[in-house]
Amino acid sequence: VDRRILSYNKSCKCWTWTDAIYNQDLSENVLFVLRDKFDLLDSETQHLLRVAASLRGSLPIAVATRLDLPIEKINSAISIGIMERCPGSDVESYQFTHDKFREAASADGETAFRYSLGMKLLDTSSGQKDEYFLDICDLINVGVEGNRVAHSDLNRIIAVNILAGDKAIQNSDFIRALGYCRTAKSLLPSDHWSSMYDPSLRLHLSLSKSLYANGEVDLAESTLR
Repeated sequence: VDRRILSYNKSCKCWTWTDAIYNQDLSENVLFVLRDKFDLLDSETQHLLRVAASLRGSLPIAVATRLDLPIEKINSAISIGIMERCPGSDVESYQFTHDKFREAASADGETAFRYSLGMKLLDTSSGQKDEYFLDICDLINVGVEGNRVAHSDLNRIIAVNILAGDKAIQNSDFIRALGYCRTAKSLLPSDHWSSMYDPSLRLHLSLSKSLYANGEVDLAESTLR
């Protein structure tokens, strides 16, 4: 349709096509079709959609501004039915009109992309006061799992997960808190009790609280020994 190869004839109430349709690579997989459609968009719009897909399918304007994204490109996505304003949201935010659009907006190398996105947002973050702080930590942790982290970023990522764990505990989200604490612990160096005593102590206290709240009493007690 976009290429004017297929069109709907209102007078005869049927679909018509040109001979060019026989030269098209037609896929039964809707994702391939949608990605082909996305390829027709300009690079800035594609990047904006990829960021939105990484942020669980919605893009708050506040986050787009922090990332220096061309906000006006959202109108391009709206005009072709890919995005819409989030209904009932207190803040200006936009979402995909269908999950398949979100999947199509993702690309190869998403793990590294989300990690770099999280680190960029962290540079503009106010820490635990940041309403998107836990989401930022989630983006970073996607890149941490199964990948080598630069030594220069390691201590910072440990600190971020400790703070995220504390914030999740404050929100009574103990399942999420446990995930952050375990990630932080997995990144600690072998000599952490001597080289990072204060953050190690804080982490183990939070880890114990999270384990206890999740019903893992024995593990919670052993964590403090």
